[in-house]
Amino acid sequence: MDRRRFITGFGAATALAAGAAIAQEKTPDHPHAGHPDVKVPARPQALDTILETTSACQSAGAVCLSHCSYYVLQGDEKMAECQRAVMNMLAITKAMHDMAGFNTAAPGHLRALAKVCADFCRACEKACEPHADHHPECKACRDACQECARACDAYAGAA
Repeated sequence: MDRRRFITGFGAATALAAGAAIAQEKTPDHPHAGHPDVKVPARPQALDTILETTSACQSAGAVCLSHCSYYVLQGDEKMAECQRAVMNMLAITKAMHDMAGFNTAAPGHLRALAKVCADFCRACEKACEPHADHHPECKACRDACQECARACDAYAGAA
């Protein structure tokens, strides 16, 4: 068996095993089902809002980045700052989305990350602003960043 087939087969087997384990956890006869000593923390509504707004930033940002990259490749350096800001925003909103979804980090760490995420969203919003009137991609990204910054600020300011 060649190496590629082995790795592919191993990956598929691992995925199947993980799927089976997840399916088993959902069954009522799972060893931890109904045990009062096993508590899954509830995700606060504010984190659900962050999940929604970071997702919107990811979607709008991917389109905006593609749009900016096209113009930059054509020699239009006016879009370069927007491109850089979107790339940075995409990285931090991905991290914030993951952490909010996992809901395993200490609240203080999540609040600190939310503050940083809001800062990057505001920077992206500012970079998209000059283009928002004539590039719908930049307008959508700006608007998504505005909402995300609000949600992150609200969570970061929570005690």
